[in-house]
Amino acid sequence: MTAAKTELVAAGGIASSVSGGGTGVSTVSFTLTKQDDAERLVEKLFKTSLIADAQILSNSYERFYMKYKREASDDKLVKVKLITADNKVASLIQYVKENNLSINKDIPTDILSV
Repeated sequence: MTAAKTELVAAGGIASSVSGGGTGVSTVSFTLTKQDDAERLVEKLFKTSLIADAQILSNSYERFYMKYKREASDDKLVKVKLITADNKVASLIQYVKENNLSINKDIPTDILSV
């Protein structure tokens, strides 16, 4: 491991970012309650140049979560999958959390970035 990689890892970073091994592309996915909300949000994300590609899957997804120490679920959800640059992931997640009217405030968001 080179000195630069060692310093980055010690600082809590990822060594592959120094060596250029990353692709520079990330996938972000989450669920929404309404197809219309998903389409409006994706349109806004394209206008702000936060995403390069989007896919809205309306296959009646079901989500399980804990609410007041009991298992709860939502069904008939819409899954949204987005493609963005690695350097835009944080801004994208923040934008989705702030501009998504479909998120129930009692339920934590299920945003996943890979």
